[in-house]
Amino acid sequence: MSRTFAATHDTVLPDPLRVHLLCLLRDAQWCRFTFLCQATGVSQDRLKRQFFALRAAGYVDTRRGAGQEGWARLTEHGVRQRDAYLARLAGLAGQSADQIAQGRHEQPDWFALVSPS
Repeated sequence: MSRTFAATHDTVLPDPLRVHLLCLLRDAQWCRFTFLCQATGVSQDRLKRQFFALRAAGYVDTRRGAGQEGWARLTEHGVRQRDAYLARLAGLAGQSADQIAQGRHEQPDWFALVSPS
């Protein structure tokens, strides 16, 4: 699984803020930048930089409303990429748990507590 994860590594999504943004955006529903800033705790300038990368990768659409309020929504591509990335992370977590269980069975001393010197 780790080779598969590395082979399909996404260069946009490893940033936790970008993943958080994609999780906050509901499928094909427009959302105000104001909410996204508040929910993530970042400034509008930082949010705009993140959306530049997400928009360039085709993950989101953005637009300005009346009064220059910014809006964003996921594209179909963004939904697929977000869901696939989160599934790969969940698979990686499951694989790691299996590897730890197998390692503890085969080499228990790899997981022994080390006494402070």
